[in-house]
Amino acid sequence: MQETIYLLNEHDLISTLNRLNQEAFERAKNELDAQCNEVYLSPKKVAEMLDIHVTTLYRWEKQNYLIPIRIGTKVRYRKSDIDKLLGNKTDKSSEKIKRLDYGE
Repeated sequence: MQETIYLLNEHDLISTLNRLNQEAFERAKNELDAQCNEVYLSPKKVAEMLDIHVTTLYRWEKQNYLIPIRIGTKVRYRKSDIDKLLGNKTDKSSEKIKRLDYGE
């Protein structure tokens, strides 16, 4: 394996490090903003949204299908996780319909 050596002057090095630092800061800020805007739902609400029984949620947790977070003694689900789950269900349904329509 051949190593590549880059020669940078002080100005280029500082410029590159500043750019990388700014990109890392922006990524961290976006992740933090997403977490701050997150909505947390109770098992009862999630069960109503998905039209399932609450015990199904506990079974899904054991199967690592939908993992809640715990805040003290409370169990909560991220709305973004529920949205992903609903998106996946839609994708799988359309995929199944496609297979039925085209015999794939």
